[in-house]
Amino acid sequence: MKFSFTEEQDEFRSGLRRFLEDKSPSTEVRRLMATPDGWEREQWSKINTELGLTAVAIPEAYGGHGFGLSEQCIILEEMGRSLLCAPYFGSAVLATSAILYAGTEEQKKELLPGIA
Repeated sequence: MKFSFTEEQDEFRSGLRRFLEDKSPSTEVRRLMATPDGWEREQWSKINTELGLTAVAIPEAYGGHGFGLSEQCIILEEMGRSLLCAPYFGSAVLATSAILYAGTEEQKKELLPGIA
């Protein structure tokens, strides 16, 4: 079995990498790591508003983009590469997965659009 990313996924990775290189230089990483929370709500909100990263793995029916784990892995790899100080894993991966796999339909309709 051969696994490789599609051309669209490679383009997504390239665009995300350029964006994160600009928004998360080492000076910013050091500054944020010295804060009490290790990240800033305003910065995370701005990044998420511009890219919609928390919506990537949420189905379109709940306000998300409806992509899969491959795209989510690309995001995690690139965030790790740039050492982005943000709560992506806790919100877009753990919370979203818990709601999608264990939540009722009512909970999905109520909670997922807020994450997206």
